[in-house]
Amino acid sequence: MLADPQFRGEIDRPLTVRACVEGRCGEAKTDASDVAVGVRIPADRENVKVSITVVDVDGRVLLESAGLGRVQINRPNGRECPPECRFVSVMSRNGRLVPSTA
Repeated sequence: MLADPQFRGEIDRPLTVRACVEGRCGEAKTDASDVAVGVRIPADRENVKVSITVVDVDGRVLLESAGLGRVQINRPNGRECPPECRFVSVMSRNGRLVPSTA
């Protein structure tokens, strides 16, 4: 997520990442540039509204962006076996959210 050129220079860590999908939100703290935030995803949608806010340890907003994400499905136990895991993967590019391959 923080591979975006706008984040060059010193960033005070840890970072707090807040991710919302269709108004349902989750939050995670991280020292890394990649982070997964758990948020329930509606089961009936192919594309969902996603918003991300990244804040440094001093409360400075480093990224605040929104966009559409494509829902991807993973069936770790095979096509016919539960669970069916839904996820959306996005990244920041020039301050905008864009789809990312997970």
